[in-house]
Amino acid sequence: MQKEYKLYIWEADKAQSVIAEVEALFTERNIAFTPWEKDAHIGCQSTKLCLNDEAGKRRILSALLPLIHKHDCMLYLQEQENRRTTPIAFFACDLDGTLIQEELLVCLAEIKGIQETMQAQTQQAILGAKAFSESFAQRTALLKGISLSNMQEAVSQTHYARGAKALLQHIKNEGIKTALLSSNYQSMVQFFAEDLAFDYYLGSEAYFDDACKLSGELKRIIDTEDKAKALSSWLKAEGISPKNCLAIGDGTNDLEMLSPVGHSVLCSASAQKGEKNQAENFSFSWLSLLSKQTV
Repeated sequence: MQKEYKLYIWEADKAQSVIAEVEALFTERNIAFTPWEKDAHIGCQSTKLCLNDEAGKRRILSALLPLIHKHDCMLYLQEQENRRTTPIAFFACDLDGTLIQEELLVCLAEIKGIQETMQAQTQQAILGAKAFSESFAQRTALLKGISLSNMQEAVSQTHYARGAKALLQHIKNEGIKTALLSSNYQSMVQFFAEDLAFDYYLGSEAYFDDACKLSGELKRIIDTEDKAKALSSWLKAEGISPKNCLAIGDGTNDLEMLSPVGHSVLCSASAQKGEKNQAENFSFSWLSLLSKQTV
C-alpha cells in the first residue's frame, strides 16, 4: 500500500538547482510528484509524492543524501495520514554536523595534526563510500593517545546549530520526548545530552588506558542498526508510534532510524552556518513549522 509524503526543501541560493536534481531523481525512479508550492512564511518549497514501502523510502533518502552536502541544504520528508500531518511526540537527532556544526573526530584530529586525513575519511563514511563500522574503527586508531582532557577541550570549542537551544526548549515546552543518537564517543555525547536535557542518549564506547588516553580500540560501535534499534525501543517504552517521531541526520549511518519515522530530516552542517541572518531565518523556519505540527 502506497503512502503519501510531503517533501520540503528549504530556500537557499541554489534552491532551484536542488529542485531540478530532486525532480530528475524522482523521474528516473518513476515517482510521480505534484507541482512545487512555495511557503514564504517558513521559507521553503514543497511537493507531494507517494512511496510503496519503508524500503522505498529508505532508498529515496539514500539518494537524496548527497544533495544536502552538495548544496548545503535541508530536506524534510513528512508522512501524510489521510492528507494530514501526524503530530510530533518524539524528537531524535544525530550529533555531529546536525545538532552541532562540527565533526568531533575532526576536532580531535587537529590536536594530532591529522585533520585533513580525518576529514576525508569522515566524509567517506557520511556518504557511505566506506562501511561505517570499519571506518570508525580506523579513525579511532588514528586518535590513539588522545586524552579525556583533549575531548573536553574539543567539546568546549564546538558550536550548536543556530537556534538549536531554542528549538529544544520549544520541544520540551510541548512535552515532547527527546533523544540524542550518535556514533561518537559516549563521554562526549553525554556532555551534549546533559547540557540540553535530552531524555535519552546513545554513543560508542572506547577503551582508555591507565592514563585516561584512547587506546585506539573500541568496546562498542554504534552503527546505523544500533541507532534504529535504540530509537524503536525508546518509542515503545514511551508508547509512541514511529509516525509521531521526527528524526534528523546527515549521513548513511542515520538512514535506518530515519526510514520508519513519520518525519525524516536530512540536514548538512554547512546549511546551519552561512550568513548570520540566513542561518537565523533557517532556525526560525524550524520553529515556525514545528509550532504548527506539535500537540
